[in-house]
Amino acid sequence: DAMRIDFATWSDELNATFSAPSSPPPGHRLMPYHNRLPIIHTLSGQHPENTMLYRFRADPPTTTLQRLKGLTTGQLPTFIDAGSNFAGSAIDEDNWLQALRRPNTGATGGKRPRNLVFLGDDTWSSLFPRELSDTQEAEQNSTLWSEGSGGWARVRPFPSLNVWDLDTVDDGVFSRLPFFLLPSESDEHAMSPQAAADVRAKRAKWRELVRQQEMLAHPDFGASSQANMSSSPMASTAVGLEQLHRDWDVIIAHGLGVDHCGHRYGPDHPAISAKLAQTNEAIELIVDAVGRSDKATALYVFGDHGMDPKGDHGGDSPREVDAALWVYSNKVWNTKEGKERSSRVLEQASTLVKNEPLGAALDDDLKDGWWLNTHLSDDYRQLLEPSKL
Repeated sequence: DAMRIDFATWSDELNATFSAPSSPPPGHRLMPYHNRLPIIHTLSGQHPENTMLYRFRADPPTTTLQRLKGLTTGQLPTFIDAGSNFAGSAIDEDNWLQALRRPNTGATGGKRPRNLVFLGDDTWSSLFPRELSDTQEAEQNSTLWSEGSGGWARVRPFPSLNVWDLDTVDDGVFSRLPFFLLPSESDEHAMSPQAAADVRAKRAKWRELVRQQEMLAHPDFGASSQANMSSSPMASTAVGLEQLHRDWDVIIAHGLGVDHCGHRYGPDHPAISAKLAQTNEAIELIVDAVGRSDKATALYVFGDHGMDPKGDHGGDSPREVDAALWVYSNKVWNTKEGKERSSRVLEQASTLVKNEPLGAALDDDLKDGWWLNTHLSDDYRQLLEPSKL
């Protein structure tokens, strides 16, 4: 939440400038959020065909609930909605969560709902009470659910409105991700001693990320005070820990620490440096898990909006709308051929917008805004400016 684009970018110049004993040159000031996500920079250098960082421009109003509506339905949020940021009602419009969780009854029919994991901000639960309905209890009753006919869901929302609380939501996410990203104990038995030791070391790193260790006393982790992530009530008689690890289709994890740091202290406070460092460690562990997976997997790390110099958001100032969007996959995708194909698609779509009769229904400023809001990086903007077509 609130991952502003300059929180994710990297500057070798800043590092060189501020590692020197001399005072910084005019106009340069190292901020607590500078260069705090080095994993993005590192992977961009090591695996450029697997990753890309974009500037994601959020449509205002940049309140979280309205941004979630826009991100899930594809519709533009309105300032009229902004007053309901803290009292969201269920979304009835078509959305991708609905598509994931409903059986496929189309021409290709027979597909089960996707296996879904949700962890984080409870705003999602108010917007998608049907789609984000945990199936664990129903799995215990064979008359309500049977493996193969219904996709399972694990849903763990955490309270989001206390902006002074920097850790509860993030700890809830980080403590439970290992269930889905790391092999279970039974899988470890089939590994070499070195591989099993590596999995246990990764599990220990996840535990270290949890700042409120009492979070690990939750029933999800069983009775063990050591947070036994290998035998947990998160599983059911129908969906064991092996299935939780191997069979998920989509994981949504919505952390709030960065956003709450902004509201409580502002982006210039050291607390945001520590929170971004924690986020960087979590991304490293997720990337490691994705890299080890034998199925094609994509990781999207992005902000629903940014924040202004005071740490607030809701309006349309540049720092409120300029968020980060980082994409990583364990399969090659960011190739020259792929970029050329994307350019052709964007050019053809823009031509449709500008031509009659579709274009006649659009105001000129909306046509121009197409370019502003479609291209997520300056590279695309320079390549496909209308004046160059």
